[in-house]
Amino acid sequence: MSHDRYYDYYSPSISLALSPDFATDHTLFAGIFIGDSMGYGVYRSTDAGDTWQPVWSGLTHLRVHKITISPEFATDRTVVAHTRYQNLSAWTGGQSLFRSTDGGQTWEMIASGTQSDGSDLPPIEEILPALDKPVRFRSGGYGQTIERTTDSGDTWQTVFTLQPGEYPLGIVTSPSFEQDRSVYVLFYIFLLRSTDGGQTWQRLQDPVLAREKDSDTWLTALALAPAAGNRQTLFLGRNDGQFIVRESETLAWQAATSAPTPTPFPSPSPTVVSTPSPIPTPCVLGAADIFAAGYSPCLGCAVGSATEITLGEQVFERGRMFWQEDQRVIYALFADGTWLTFQDTYTDDQPPDDPALVPPPDLQQPIRGFGKVWREQLGGPDATIGWAVEGERGYRGWWQPFGGGLMLTGGDGTVYALCAEGTWWSAD
Repeated sequence: MSHDRYYDYYSPSISLALSPDFATDHTLFAGIFIGDSMGYGVYRSTDAGDTWQPVWSGLTHLRVHKITISPEFATDRTVVAHTRYQNLSAWTGGQSLFRSTDGGQTWEMIASGTQSDGSDLPPIEEILPALDKPVRFRSGGYGQTIERTTDSGDTWQTVFTLQPGEYPLGIVTSPSFEQDRSVYVLFYIFLLRSTDGGQTWQRLQDPVLAREKDSDTWLTALALAPAAGNRQTLFLGRNDGQFIVRESETLAWQAATSAPTPTPFPSPSPTVVSTPSPIPTPCVLGAADIFAAGYSPCLGCAVGSATEITLGEQVFERGRMFWQEDQRVIYALFADGTWLTFQDTYTDDQPPDDPALVPPPDLQQPIRGFGKVWREQLGGPDATIGWAVEGERGYRGWWQPFGGGLMLTGGDGTVYALCAEGTWWSAD
Protein backbone atom coordinates (compact mmCIF):
# COMPACT_ATOMS: atom_id res chain seq x y z
CA MET A 1 0.00 0.00 0.00
CA SER A 2 1.78 3.15 -1.19
CA HIS A 3 1.33 6.69 0.04
CA ASP A 4 2.68 10.20 -0.54
CA ARG A 5 6.38 10.73 0.06
CA TYR A 6 5.73 13.50 2.60
CA TYR A 7 4.01 11.08 4.92
CA ASP A 8 6.79 8.51 4.65
CA TYR A 9 8.41 10.42 7.49
CA TYR A 10 5.60 9.39 9.80
CA SER A 11 5.33 5.85 11.12
CA PRO A 12 2.01 4.27 10.07
CA SER A 13 -0.39 3.12 12.76
CA ILE A 14 -2.01 -0.14 11.67
CA SER A 15 -4.75 -2.16 13.36
CA LEU A 16 -5.66 -5.70 12.29
CA ALA A 17 -8.84 -7.76 12.69
CA LEU A 18 -9.53 -11.29 11.45
CA SER A 19 -12.81 -12.86 10.54
CA PRO A 20 -13.97 -15.40 13.15
CA ASP A 21 -14.14 -17.84 10.22
CA PHE A 22 -10.70 -16.96 8.89
CA ALA A 23 -9.82 -20.64 8.38
CA THR A 24 -12.49 -20.86 5.68
CA ASP A 25 -13.07 -17.31 4.38
CA HIS A 26 -9.42 -16.06 4.69
CA THR A 27 -10.74 -12.56 5.41
CA LEU A 28 -8.98 -9.88 7.44
CA PHE A 29 -9.23 -6.11 7.75
CA ALA A 30 -6.63 -3.40 8.41
CA GLY A 31 -7.21 0.17 9.57
CA ILE A 32 -4.40 2.61 8.79
CA PHE A 33 -3.61 6.22 9.66
CA ILE A 34 -0.51 8.39 9.92
CA GLY A 35 -0.30 11.21 12.42
CA ASP A 36 -3.23 13.58 12.87
CA SER A 37 -3.83 14.58 9.28
CA MET A 38 -3.67 11.46 7.10
CA GLY A 39 -5.97 8.43 7.14
CA TYR A 40 -6.13 5.49 4.76
CA GLY A 41 -9.45 4.10 5.94
CA VAL A 42 -10.02 0.34 5.85
CA TYR A 43 -8.32 -2.26 3.68
CA ARG A 44 -9.68 -5.81 3.27
CA SER A 45 -8.01 -9.03 2.19
CA THR A 46 -9.92 -12.17 1.26
CA ASP A 47 -6.85 -14.29 0.50
CA ALA A 48 -5.19 -14.35 3.95
CA GLY A 49 -3.24 -11.14 3.37
CA ASP A 50 -1.67 -11.81 -0.01
CA THR A 51 -3.57 -8.94 -1.66
CA TRP A 52 -5.53 -5.98 -0.25
CA GLN A 53 -8.31 -3.71 -1.49
CA PRO A 54 -9.51 -0.38 -0.01
CA VAL A 55 -13.11 -0.57 1.26
CA TRP A 56 -14.30 2.78 2.56
CA SER A 57 -17.44 3.81 0.70
CA GLY A 58 -19.30 6.04 3.17
CA LEU A 59 -16.36 6.10 5.59
CA THR A 60 -16.04 9.88 5.97
CA HIS A 61 -13.48 9.66 8.80
CA LEU A 62 -10.46 7.77 7.50
CA ARG A 63 -8.15 7.72 10.54
CA VAL A 64 -9.19 4.22 11.62
CA HIS A 65 -7.41 3.13 14.79
CA LYS A 66 -9.36 -0.06 15.57
CA ILE A 67 -11.63 -2.54 13.80
CA THR A 68 -14.07 -4.88 15.51
CA ILE A 69 -15.65 -7.78 13.62
CA SER A 70 -18.91 -9.34 14.73
CA PRO A 71 -18.55 -12.87 16.15
CA GLU A 72 -21.42 -13.73 13.81
CA PHE A 73 -19.69 -12.23 10.75
CA ALA A 74 -20.43 -15.30 8.61
CA THR A 75 -24.15 -14.48 8.77
CA ASP A 76 -24.49 -10.78 9.69
CA ARG A 77 -21.41 -9.49 7.74
CA THR A 78 -21.01 -6.73 10.34
CA VAL A 79 -17.80 -4.79 10.96
CA VAL A 80 -17.29 -1.69 13.15
CA ALA A 81 -14.54 0.87 12.46
CA HIS A 82 -13.35 3.04 15.35
CA THR A 83 -12.05 6.35 13.97
CA ARG A 84 -10.51 9.64 15.08
CA TYR A 85 -11.38 12.93 13.40
CA GLN A 86 -10.58 16.63 13.46
CA ASN A 87 -12.64 19.44 11.98
CA LEU A 88 -10.25 22.37 11.85
CA SER A 89 -12.81 24.83 10.45
CA ALA A 90 -15.18 24.16 13.35
CA TRP A 91 -12.29 23.57 15.79
CA THR A 92 -13.78 20.25 16.92
CA GLY A 93 -12.55 16.68 17.06
CA GLY A 94 -12.96 13.36 18.81
CA GLN A 95 -13.80 9.79 17.91
CA SER A 96 -16.56 8.17 15.90
CA LEU A 97 -17.94 4.73 15.06
CA PHE A 98 -18.85 3.47 11.58
CA ARG A 99 -20.70 0.21 10.88
CA SER A 100 -20.75 -1.95 7.78
CA THR A 101 -23.30 -4.73 7.35
CA ASP A 102 -22.01 -5.94 3.99
CA GLY A 103 -18.51 -7.08 4.89
CA GLY A 104 -16.91 -3.64 4.55
CA GLN A 105 -18.25 -2.63 1.14
CA THR A 106 -20.24 0.33 2.51
CA TRP A 107 -20.23 2.17 5.85
CA GLU A 108 -22.49 4.43 7.86
CA MET A 109 -21.68 6.54 10.92
CA ILE A 110 -23.57 5.28 13.96
CA ALA A 111 -22.02 7.43 16.72
CA SER A 112 -19.77 10.44 17.09
CA GLY A 113 -18.28 12.08 20.17
CA THR A 114 -16.01 14.96 21.12
CA GLN A 115 -13.90 13.22 23.77
CA SER A 116 -10.40 12.39 22.53
CA ASP A 117 -10.45 9.03 24.35
CA GLY A 118 -13.87 8.00 22.99
CA SER A 119 -15.40 7.86 26.46
CA ASP A 120 -18.63 9.47 25.20
CA LEU A 121 -19.25 6.71 22.63
CA PRO A 122 -21.44 3.67 23.34
CA PRO A 123 -19.56 0.50 24.39
CA ILE A 124 -18.92 -1.93 21.57
CA GLU A 125 -20.97 -4.60 23.40
CA GLU A 126 -24.08 -2.47 22.82
CA ILE A 127 -23.43 -2.40 19.08
CA LEU A 128 -22.34 -6.04 18.82
CA PRO A 129 -24.19 -7.87 21.64
CA ALA A 130 -22.50 -11.17 20.75
CA LEU A 131 -19.28 -9.69 22.22
CA ASP A 132 -20.86 -9.46 25.68
CA LYS A 133 -19.14 -12.57 27.02
CA PRO A 134 -18.95 -13.44 30.75
CA VAL A 135 -15.12 -13.59 30.60
CA ARG A 136 -13.36 -10.53 29.22
CA PHE A 137 -10.01 -8.81 29.75
CA ARG A 138 -8.97 -5.18 29.90
CA SER A 139 -6.04 -2.94 30.85
CA GLY A 140 -6.41 -1.40 34.29
CA GLY A 141 -4.47 0.58 36.84
CA TYR A 142 -3.70 3.29 34.25
CA GLY A 143 -2.05 0.75 31.98
CA GLN A 144 -0.13 -1.11 34.69
CA THR A 145 -2.37 -4.18 35.20
CA ILE A 146 -4.30 -6.77 33.21
CA GLU A 147 -7.79 -7.27 34.62
CA ARG A 148 -10.38 -10.01 34.08
CA THR A 149 -14.13 -10.17 34.56
CA THR A 150 -16.07 -13.43 34.82
CA ASP A 151 -19.50 -11.79 35.18
CA SER A 152 -19.79 -9.70 31.99
CA GLY A 153 -18.12 -6.65 33.52
CA ASP A 154 -19.94 -6.32 36.84
CA THR A 155 -16.69 -6.90 38.73
CA TRP A 156 -13.02 -6.96 37.69
CA GLN A 157 -9.95 -8.59 39.25
CA THR A 158 -6.26 -7.99 38.55
CA VAL A 159 -4.67 -11.13 37.08
CA PHE A 160 -1.27 -9.72 36.10
CA THR A 161 0.70 -6.65 37.18
CA LEU A 162 3.21 -5.20 34.72
CA GLN A 163 6.68 -3.95 35.46
CA PRO A 164 7.18 -0.15 35.60
CA GLY A 165 7.39 1.29 32.10
CA GLU A 166 5.48 -1.57 30.42
CA TYR A 167 2.26 -0.35 28.81
CA PRO A 168 -0.01 -2.58 26.66
CA LEU A 169 -1.07 -1.55 23.16
CA GLY A 170 -3.98 -3.97 23.07
CA ILE A 171 -5.51 -7.15 24.43
CA VAL A 172 -6.75 -9.81 21.99
CA THR A 173 -8.86 -12.74 23.15
CA SER A 174 -8.79 -15.91 21.07
CA PRO A 175 -11.89 -16.33 18.85
CA SER A 176 -12.09 -19.86 20.35
CA PHE A 177 -11.59 -18.73 23.94
CA GLU A 178 -14.25 -21.09 25.31
CA GLN A 179 -12.14 -24.00 24.03
CA ASP A 180 -8.50 -22.83 24.17
CA ARG A 181 -8.75 -20.26 27.06
CA SER A 182 -6.12 -18.10 25.34
CA VAL A 183 -5.62 -14.34 25.54
CA TYR A 184 -2.72 -12.25 24.20
CA VAL A 185 -1.42 -8.80 25.21
CA LEU A 186 0.53 -6.71 22.69
CA PHE A 187 3.42 -4.42 23.64
CA TYR A 188 5.90 -2.51 21.47
CA ILE A 189 8.68 -5.09 21.78
CA PHE A 190 7.09 -8.19 23.32
CA LEU A 191 3.92 -10.22 23.82
CA LEU A 192 2.25 -11.74 26.86
CA ARG A 193 -0.17 -14.64 26.67
CA SER A 194 -2.21 -16.87 28.91
CA THR A 195 -3.54 -20.25 27.81
CA ASP A 196 -5.55 -20.93 30.97
CA GLY A 197 -7.92 -17.99 31.10
CA GLY A 198 -5.54 -15.61 32.86
CA GLN A 199 -4.32 -17.86 35.68
CA THR A 200 -0.71 -18.04 34.45
CA TRP A 201 1.19 -16.01 31.85
CA GLN A 202 4.04 -16.39 29.36
CA ARG A 203 6.24 -13.81 27.65
CA LEU A 204 7.72 -13.65 24.16
CA GLN A 205 10.48 -11.18 23.32
CA ASP A 206 12.10 -11.92 19.98
CA PRO A 207 14.44 -9.32 18.37
CA VAL A 208 13.59 -10.79 14.97
CA LEU A 209 9.99 -9.63 15.42
CA ALA A 210 10.51 -6.28 17.16
CA ARG A 211 13.22 -3.89 18.14
CA GLU A 212 15.62 -4.00 20.98
CA LYS A 213 16.11 -0.70 22.78
CA ASP A 214 17.19 2.22 20.55
CA SER A 215 16.33 0.39 17.31
CA ASP A 216 13.64 1.54 14.87
CA THR A 217 11.20 -1.36 14.51
CA TRP A 218 8.41 -2.21 16.90
CA LEU A 219 5.06 -4.01 16.95
CA THR A 220 1.89 -2.05 16.23
CA ALA A 221 -0.91 -4.59 15.74
CA LEU A 222 -1.98 -8.13 16.59
CA ALA A 223 -4.80 -10.38 15.41
CA LEU A 224 -5.48 -14.08 16.02
CA ALA A 225 -6.96 -16.97 14.09
CA PRO A 226 -7.71 -20.41 15.57
CA ALA A 227 -5.39 -23.24 14.55
CA ALA A 228 -5.52 -26.98 15.11
CA GLY A 229 -5.00 -28.37 18.58
CA ASN A 230 -6.21 -25.32 20.55
CA ARG A 231 -3.43 -23.24 19.03
CA GLN A 232 -3.47 -19.84 17.33
CA THR A 233 -2.04 -18.23 14.23
CA LEU A 234 -0.62 -14.80 15.07
CA PHE A 235 -0.81 -11.92 12.59
CA LEU A 236 1.56 -9.13 13.63
CA GLY A 237 1.84 -5.63 12.18
CA ARG A 238 5.00 -3.57 12.53
CA ASN A 239 5.73 0.14 12.21
CA ASP A 240 7.90 -0.39 9.12
CA GLY A 241 4.93 -1.86 7.24
CA GLN A 242 5.94 -5.51 7.68
CA PHE A 243 3.12 -8.05 8.04
CA ILE A 244 4.29 -11.13 9.95
CA VAL A 245 2.49 -14.45 10.40
CA ARG A 246 3.59 -16.94 13.07
CA GLU A 247 2.16 -20.09 14.62
CA SER A 248 1.88 -19.70 18.38
CA GLU A 249 3.62 -22.92 19.33
CA THR A 250 6.65 -22.31 17.12
CA LEU A 251 7.64 -19.31 19.26
CA ALA A 252 9.93 -19.37 22.32
CA TRP A 253 7.51 -18.48 25.13
CA GLN A 254 8.91 -18.19 28.64
CA ALA A 255 7.16 -18.06 32.00
CA ALA A 256 6.26 -14.48 33.01
CA THR A 257 6.23 -13.26 36.60
CA SER A 258 3.72 -10.65 37.70
CA ALA A 259 5.17 -7.59 39.40
CA PRO A 260 4.12 -7.04 43.05
CA THR A 261 0.64 -5.57 43.27
CA PRO A 262 0.60 -2.35 45.32
CA THR A 263 -0.96 -2.86 48.75
CA PRO A 264 -3.72 -0.33 49.42
CA PHE A 265 -2.91 2.08 52.23
CA PRO A 266 -5.08 1.18 55.26
CA SER A 267 -8.06 3.46 55.85
CA PRO A 268 -8.32 5.07 59.30
CA SER A 269 -10.71 3.39 61.73
CA PRO A 270 -13.97 5.24 62.49
CA THR A 271 -13.57 7.61 65.43
CA VAL A 272 -16.65 6.19 67.17
CA VAL A 273 -14.83 2.92 67.77
CA SER A 274 -12.77 2.85 70.93
CA THR A 275 -10.52 0.00 69.79
CA PRO A 276 -7.15 1.41 68.63
CA SER A 277 -6.48 1.31 64.88
CA PRO A 278 -3.94 -1.31 63.78
CA ILE A 279 -0.46 0.01 63.08
CA PRO A 280 0.61 -0.48 59.43
CA THR A 281 3.72 -2.52 58.77
CA PRO A 282 6.64 -0.08 58.35
CA CYS A 283 8.08 0.31 54.88
CA VAL A 284 11.44 -1.30 54.25
CA LEU A 285 12.24 1.57 51.88
CA GLY A 286 10.73 5.04 52.17
CA ALA A 287 10.74 8.25 50.18
CA ALA A 288 14.14 9.82 49.61
CA ASP A 289 14.86 13.07 51.44
CA ILE A 290 14.36 15.12 48.29
CA PHE A 291 10.78 13.77 48.04
CA ALA A 292 9.84 13.85 51.72
CA ALA A 293 7.84 17.08 51.47
CA GLY A 294 5.65 15.77 48.65
CA TYR A 295 5.03 12.21 49.86
CA SER A 296 1.46 10.98 50.37
CA PRO A 297 0.24 7.67 51.84
CA CYS A 298 -1.46 6.66 48.57
CA LEU A 299 2.00 6.07 47.10
CA GLY A 300 2.62 3.23 49.54
CA CYS A 301 6.15 1.99 50.10
CA ALA A 302 9.02 2.77 47.78
CA VAL A 303 10.08 -0.15 45.60
CA GLY A 304 13.39 1.41 44.54
CA SER A 305 15.85 4.10 45.51
CA ALA A 306 15.75 7.64 44.14
CA THR A 307 17.78 7.90 40.93
CA GLU A 308 19.17 10.94 39.13
CA ILE A 309 18.07 10.70 35.48
CA THR A 310 17.55 12.80 32.36
CA LEU A 311 14.05 14.29 32.15
CA GLY A 312 12.19 16.68 29.88
CA GLU A 313 9.38 19.09 30.76
CA GLN A 314 6.94 21.31 28.89
CA VAL A 315 4.21 23.56 30.27
CA PHE A 316 0.77 23.68 28.61
CA GLU A 317 -2.31 25.86 29.00
CA ARG A 318 -3.94 23.37 31.35
CA GLY A 319 -1.18 21.12 32.59
CA ARG A 320 2.33 19.93 31.78
CA MET A 321 4.20 16.94 30.35
CA PHE A 322 7.31 15.13 31.54
CA TRP A 323 9.59 12.83 29.55
CA GLN A 324 11.68 10.11 31.23
CA GLU A 325 14.64 9.19 29.05
CA ASP A 326 15.66 5.82 30.53
CA GLN A 327 12.19 4.27 30.10
CA ARG A 328 11.08 6.41 27.12
CA VAL A 329 7.86 7.27 28.93
CA ILE A 330 5.81 10.48 28.80
CA TYR A 331 3.61 11.62 31.68
CA ALA A 332 0.75 14.05 30.95
CA LEU A 333 -0.42 15.96 34.04
CA PHE A 334 -3.74 17.79 33.70
CA ALA A 335 -4.90 20.87 35.59
CA ASP A 336 -7.79 18.94 37.18
CA GLY A 337 -5.30 16.84 39.17
CA THR A 338 -5.38 13.71 36.98
CA TRP A 339 -2.58 12.21 34.87
CA LEU A 340 -1.92 9.66 32.13
CA THR A 341 1.21 7.91 30.90
CA PHE A 342 2.26 7.00 27.35
CA GLN A 343 5.15 5.19 25.70
CA ASP A 344 7.40 7.56 23.71
CA THR A 345 7.51 6.18 20.15
CA TYR A 346 8.99 9.25 18.46
CA THR A 347 12.16 8.71 16.40
CA ASP A 348 14.46 11.29 14.81
CA ASP A 349 13.47 10.33 11.27
CA GLN A 350 9.91 11.53 11.90
CA PRO A 351 8.82 15.18 11.47
CA PRO A 352 8.93 17.06 14.78
CA ASP A 353 5.46 18.57 14.30
CA ASP A 354 2.46 18.79 11.97
CA PRO A 355 2.68 21.93 9.82
CA ALA A 356 -1.07 21.77 9.18
CA LEU A 357 -1.76 22.65 12.82
CA VAL A 358 -1.38 26.39 13.50
CA PRO A 359 -1.38 27.43 17.18
CA PRO A 360 -3.21 30.53 18.44
CA PRO A 361 -1.11 33.66 19.11
CA ASP A 362 1.50 33.35 21.89
CA LEU A 363 1.03 29.56 22.07
CA GLN A 364 3.08 26.72 20.58
CA GLN A 365 2.56 23.31 19.04
CA PRO A 366 4.57 20.76 21.05
CA ILE A 367 7.20 18.92 19.04
CA ARG A 368 8.99 15.58 18.93
CA GLY A 369 7.85 13.04 21.56
CA PHE A 370 5.57 15.46 23.40
CA GLY A 371 4.04 16.54 20.09
CA LYS A 372 3.37 12.98 18.92
CA VAL A 373 1.54 12.11 22.15
CA TRP A 374 -0.32 15.43 22.04
CA ARG A 375 -1.50 14.85 18.45
CA GLU A 376 -2.14 11.10 18.44
CA GLN A 377 -3.22 10.36 22.02
CA LEU A 378 -4.57 13.56 23.60
CA GLY A 379 -6.52 15.09 20.71
CA GLY A 380 -4.16 17.75 19.35
CA PRO A 381 -5.80 21.20 19.24
CA ASP A 382 -8.80 19.79 21.13
CA ALA A 383 -6.67 18.25 23.88
CA THR A 384 -7.78 18.86 27.45
CA ILE A 385 -4.23 19.94 28.25
CA GLY A 386 -4.39 22.69 25.60
CA TRP A 387 -1.52 24.12 23.54
CA ALA A 388 2.01 24.49 24.87
CA VAL A 389 2.82 27.88 26.41
CA GLU A 390 6.60 27.50 26.15
CA GLY A 391 9.19 25.22 24.57
CA GLU A 392 10.28 21.91 26.04
CA ARG A 393 13.42 21.80 28.16
CA GLY A 394 15.68 18.97 29.24
CA TYR A 395 17.31 18.71 32.65
CA ARG A 396 18.80 16.33 35.18
CA GLY A 397 16.28 15.47 37.87
CA TRP A 398 15.29 12.82 40.38
CA TRP A 399 12.81 9.93 40.09
CA GLN A 400 11.70 7.25 42.56
CA PRO A 401 9.22 4.35 42.06
CA PHE A 402 6.63 3.37 44.68
CA GLY A 403 4.20 0.49 45.00
CA GLY A 404 1.37 2.92 44.34
CA GLY A 405 2.93 5.38 41.93
CA LEU A 406 6.08 7.45 41.46
CA MET A 407 7.70 10.77 42.31
CA LEU A 408 9.89 13.03 40.21
CA THR A 409 11.31 16.54 40.24
CA GLY A 410 10.57 19.30 37.75
CA GLY A 411 13.12 21.49 36.07
CA ASP A 412 12.75 24.13 38.79
CA GLY A 413 13.05 21.61 41.62
CA THR A 414 9.31 21.24 42.27
CA VAL A 415 8.41 17.76 43.56
CA TYR A 416 5.61 15.91 41.76
CA ALA A 417 3.83 12.85 43.14
CA LEU A 418 1.90 10.66 40.67
CA CYS A 419 -0.41 8.18 42.36
CA ALA A 420 -1.38 4.96 40.53
CA GLU A 421 -5.04 5.74 41.17
CA GLY A 422 -4.68 8.54 38.60
CA THR A 423 -4.17 11.70 40.69
CA TRP A 424 -1.13 13.94 41.10
CA TRP A 425 0.02 16.86 43.21
CA SER A 426 3.11 19.01 43.62
CA ALA A 427 5.16 20.49 46.45
CA ASP A 428 7.78 23.22 46.21
